[in-house]
Amino acid sequence: MGKPLINKRFTIKKNGRFVSLRVIEVVVVIAELGPNPAKIEYLPREDDPSHCGVFGYTASDESVALEIARLVHIEDMYLAKSS
Repeated sequence: MGKPLINKRFTIKKNGRFVSLRVIEVVVVIAELGPNPAKIEYLPREDDPSHCGVFGYTASDESVALEIARLVHIEDMYLAKSS
């Protein structure tokens, strides 16, 4: 797992996973299926300077969520806990 993820000290279950997605692919899915234009906005936090927000769809937009999930490939997944 990359050092930036370790430094964030996420609280995820022992067998949890992180997924890295390509921003442009997520934007295209939201633009095609979501009710609003997609927007990825840099929103740094004190405890997470790399934090970004994904806007343009809601939790109730199941078709968008399903298509974003389909973007995930095995090589995009990382164990939450190394060792």
